[in-house]
Amino acid sequence: YNDMGPVYNRIGVNFLPVDYRGYGRSTGRPTITAMMRDCHIIFDFTKNWLREKGCHGPFIIMGRSLGSASALELASHYRDRIDGLIVESGFAFSGPLLQLLGVDLRAIGFEEEAGLGNIEKIRRVDKPTLIIHAELDHIIPFSDGQALFDASPAQDKTLLKIAGANHNDILMRGLSDYMAAIGALIRKVTPETGIRGL
Repeated sequence: YNDMGPVYNRIGVNFLPVDYRGYGRSTGRPTITAMMRDCHIIFDFTKNWLREKGCHGPFIIMGRSLGSASALELASHYRDRIDGLIVESGFAFSGPLLQLLGVDLRAIGFEEEAGLGNIEKIRRVDKPTLIIHAELDHIIPFSDGQALFDASPAQDKTLLKIAGANHNDILMRGLSDYMAAIGALIRKVTPETGIRGL
């Protein structure tokens, strides 16, 4: 994300990427429980820090891939404290993703209702929503992005399909469309003076 920070800053947007424990430069042991607990702590810390620094303006939650679970968790719990939601390469259903990661669902008695509930969570979010998904995503299929979009009750929602892209080259193949869609969402939730041109 070192390359993306300046892209957001050029348009007047603060960008705070956070990795879950054990991913990227984050230390610790990655677990779903820790990820879901930590996202609330990070949300509260960020909101408090912004208030203490006198920062104001729209607050948009964004999650990519597995991070979509954290983004949807936060957006569904803090609907009155956010202004928008962006889900990139997000998963709608937990079972297929767990299978891809090598989990034997029958052996553990997994049922989708016991998963992370991303479909149920997005159904509670009526803020402007942007779903970005790679057309040829080999990890989380485009149909998951479509399912999240279809389940969203937001009156203002957009589904951006990045043509020819897979899970890991979405920015290389579609950066212009990607940033244009994010810019459009930001403009919808930002006072006229708040964002510079894209």
